Amino acid sequence: MKFLIMPDLHFGQKSFGRDHPDKLNSRIQDQLYLMEFIYETAKKQNIDQLIMTGDVFDKENPEPILISTFFKWLTKCAELFRVDIVVGNHDIKRVGNNIISILDTIPAARVKNCFIHKTIETLKSGDLSITYIPFFDKKQFSFETNSEATEFIVAAIKQSVKSNKAEKNIAIGHLAIEKSIYVGDEIADECNELFMPVSAFNDFDYTLMGHIHPYQVMSKKPYVAHLGSVDKKSFSESDKFICMYDSEKNTIKYIKLPCRNLVDINVSIPSDVKDTNEYIKNEINKYSEQLPNAIVRIKVDILANDAEIINKKEINKLLADMNIQHLAEMIEKKSVGIVETKTDIDETTNPYKAIDLFLPLIDADETFKQEVSIICKEIIKNVLGEQK
Repeated sequence: MKFLIMPDLHFGQKSFGRDHPDKLNSRIQDQLYLMEFIYETAKKQNIDQLIMTGDVFDKENPEPILISTFFKWLTKCAELFRVDIVVGNHDIKRVGNNIISILDTIPAARVKNCFIHKTIETLKSGDLSITYIPFFDKKQFSFETNSEATEFIVAAIKQSVKSNKAEKNIAIGHLAIEKSIYVGDEIADECNELFMPVSAFNDFDYTLMGHIHPYQVMSKKPYVAHLGSVDKKSFSESDKFICMYDSEKNTIKYIKLPCRNLVDINVSIPSDVKDTNEYIKNEINKYSEQLPNAIVRIKVDILANDAEIINKKEINKLLADMNIQHLAEMIEKKSVGIVETKTDIDETTNPYKAIDLFLPLIDADETFKQEVSIICKEIIKNVLGEQK
């Protein structure tokens, strides 16, 4: 049997998109294009089952047009192959002690050949077992610490696969793996987030997780990876993939998704440059091969106090001539001597929030800042735990 594992869709997310008066936001149109690409790929590959890793919608209460559009695509898929959807954190809403999901409408609407997974469960068929692992955080339990909740989930995973173990075993889920690098908006509440150790998946040949947006392989033995998201969520993200699993050969392969380019252009203008606009245009031209149909963000750092004002109309014309989709943002920073940097950080600030406020002030690579954030917050978590 052949399986296609589809990463988080986040249908409806509009980051860096352009609104239109008579049609959907440009980023939602990009998502529709990728959904159709996945459907056509599944047909060509003659897959037997499509598995979605969760976060189908970006919001817990999506707009009716998004629900309707997704249902049409889902029904089309389910006519050709079985569809299984793992519930992600963006798919749920907490009502008191209960959790409800927009995905509950799928079985309620009796969409045939489509199955929703809200609990850890292992389904065995012949020589293959698939364990579905939805999103959990500490708030869903009565444990006092994250480590207790994590240990409980690890035990539940091991128990589920133990009772249905087969010759080949794979896990598909929506949990964060320890030491994974995330963009930022995946983790809404770091104090209650559960980060799974790689060892939790020793019983599986392959573990493929959604939730964390950048694609990354956390371990090769056992094989544990974050598939990420279907589309790029930040300008720092690289390529995106869907994953094909062949149960007969017990192998996986990745297929690159045709995502729209998000191009970040950083221009630092030396103090001795007089023609600011010409310098910026020359820097933009260095990206000429990446720019057609791309979403572009430009950051300009001007070192000279007497530099001329940027002619944004002229820059926009150049970008239009290079056939970009649109300019998401142009940020201009001009040095005017030494300025005291102030933040809203004081002794009353939540320590986790203090890190989020401080790191943007550092002139460093985004990936480096994300790694620093993870380490600092892990230290805070350990210190606060000891104080308890």
